[in-house]
Amino acid sequence: MLGVFQDVAYPAEGFNGIIAHESDCMLVRAFAFAKGGMLKEHKAPNCAIATCLEGELDFTLEGTLHHMHAGDFIFMAPGAVHEVLATTPARLEVVVSKH
Repeated sequence: MLGVFQDVAYPAEGFNGIIAHESDCMLVRAFAFAKGGMLKEHKAPNCAIATCLEGELDFTLEGTLHHMHAGDFIFMAPGAVHEVLATTPARLEVVVSKH
């Protein structure tokens, strides 16, 4: 598992994403965004934590904009509407509870 996030290549545009880990209790996703790459508005099915690993992201959660830098994280309640826009090339880790 070590280094898996570095294995997700930065795309020329948009984003790349992989499932880095999945178990009965959680799902870990790794994303690499090009500048301007966006995950359009959607809902978290369960509790989730998104952590900016590199770069900068505009993370809109329930209509509130949060500018994230490397090391920042945000908690999402079940059903929370959110979207992500990379303002620089960026990496994002999302850990989703399955319960």
